[in-house]
Amino acid sequence: MKVGAYHNIPYSKWFSNCFADVLPETTFVRVWDKVMSGSTMVLVYIAVFTIIINRRPILVMKTTSKILEIFTQIKTDTADEIVRRGIELWQRNGGKLTPSNMRASPAVGTDRSPTPTLFYSSNA
Repeated sequence: MKVGAYHNIPYSKWFSNCFADVLPETTFVRVWDKVMSGSTMVLVYIAVFTIIINRRPILVMKTTSKILEIFTQIKTDTADEIVRRGIELWQRNGGKLTPSNMRASPAVGTDRSPTPTLFYSSNA
């Protein structure tokens, strides 16, 4: 029986909520720290390891609801492993808190006109 498991995983919900509804709070804080530091790409690595670590249970499930249930019952130890491995791979692939083509705005109180906190610049 084909369920289409990988097409039914709620990727957009994971990314829009930064895994808040998947990971236990203690583990979620580590992900949120990276996201708030400007490293949203780490979410892709967390998603990859969420699927990799749960691949066997996903493949044996017969219904979409059972597959989705797997992601609501991730235990703290498993979540810690997902986040640890996701962050490690992200760092090995050049993950940085601020991409090199971004620069911070001038400090508050300077005589320069206000600019967004972070913006892309072609002359990095």
